Amino acid sequence: MAKKRLNVMVEEEIIKSLDAVAEDYGLSRSSYIAMLINKELKKEAILKQKNENK
Repeated sequence: MAKKRLNVMVEEEIIKSLDAVAEDYGLSRSSYIAMLINKELKKEAILKQKNENK
């Protein structure tokens, strides 16, 4: 039970952090998350291309 409560607390803190950073950028939480996902996808694509060019 304590582990579940800890997980909920961590999730709440992550959401608070996402909201705070998104607000700093003037974005909604979902827009900020999409921006982060796109950034990671671009990194993966660059790494994949570098590996293919070896």
